[in-house]
Amino acid sequence: MTKPAAPTEKYVARAKAFAEAIDLAISVRKAALGPKADARMTKFEKETKAMVLNPQPAFAKLASLKYLEAAFFTYWNESSDPHVTRFWREVGKRKLPFHRRDWAKEALARGRITSQVEYEVVTDAIGDDRFSNAEKAKLDSMLGAYGTAASKRARRVR
Repeated sequence: MTKPAAPTEKYVARAKAFAEAIDLAISVRKAALGPKADARMTKFEKETKAMVLNPQPAFAKLASLKYLEAAFFTYWNESSDPHVTRFWREVGKRKLPFHRRDWAKEALARGRITSQVEYEVVTDAIGDDRFSNAEKAKLDSMLGAYGTAASKRARRVR
């Protein structure tokens, strides 16, 4: 049996930057919200950081890291509170390799949904006031198209 490969230098560098972003998120939210900061969110972030810095060999890949990043940054991409703006400003100051994304707007501009993460974000965002009725109709159509394609893929796998 061969020993699993160690994480690549790219993985380690990205993981360290991600861990720094997680620490920053915890401190920014705690400073803004004080004792009412969400303990469950902090627990999730600390667990994510542990998985990132000490991955199981099968998950020590950039692709796996991207899934964790998507889960972590969902809150920071979709919320609009002042501490969220401060978080992204600090990310920029520290030159961390992350930027705020509006997944739903990106999918809308592209005209299709390309991943399960985007599908979930668009599903959550479709009711937002930031979209016109025409955009909501287009997003709804894109959700249906992605769901149909995913269903076909699932049937082929069986």
